[in-house]
Amino acid sequence: MKIKLSILLLSVAFVTMQACNSSAEKEENSNDTASEEVTESTLTVAERKAKLEKSRKELELQKKAELEELAKNSPYYELPDGSLVFYVVETEPSYMGGNEAMIQFLEDNLKYPEEAKSDDQEGTVFVDFILSDKGVVTNSEVTTYTYKNIDPAFVKEALRVVDMMPAWSPGLQNGKPVAVKYSIPITFRIN
Repeated sequence: MKIKLSILLLSVAFVTMQACNSSAEKEENSNDTASEEVTESTLTVAERKAKLEKSRKELELQKKAELEELAKNSPYYELPDGSLVFYVVETEPSYMGGNEAMIQFLEDNLKYPEEAKSDDQEGTVFVDFILSDKGVVTNSEVTTYTYKNIDPAFVKEALRVVDMMPAWSPGLQNGKPVAVKYSIPITFRIN
């Protein structure tokens, strides 16, 4: 059985910004996924792949709509310590070496969880995090995923790798480095 990890990046407009929901809203969004749970063993490989891709795209659209609604009210939000985190910035943060280097980093470091391999499980988790004004990944969390009963090992592995990312070039607002909300969908797929 060949295992492949697919790292799918969202469009620049969506990736650099992410909705910041309350804990209750996050729980609701996590449980109210874009697609119904179907017995995976009854689907062909092509059907599973199509279902996973459809679910991921639906969630991207849902997250983008949530973000746009929040950004209408304010381009930023405040953390408990008083620091600001922007949804939208004049100069977007960038991974050192660009998106291709980020994809390579993720592919090199992500490991398909053994627990999920044995059950032929697949899924996409959206890792949301804050890129600090120094470009450091902080406050990472998985807020959305494609299936209601996604394997917790996917969540753990995606967070592990995102948390070990090297520093990025920070986002800029009025020429000054600022913290920015960011989201990356990570798809675990069996080929």
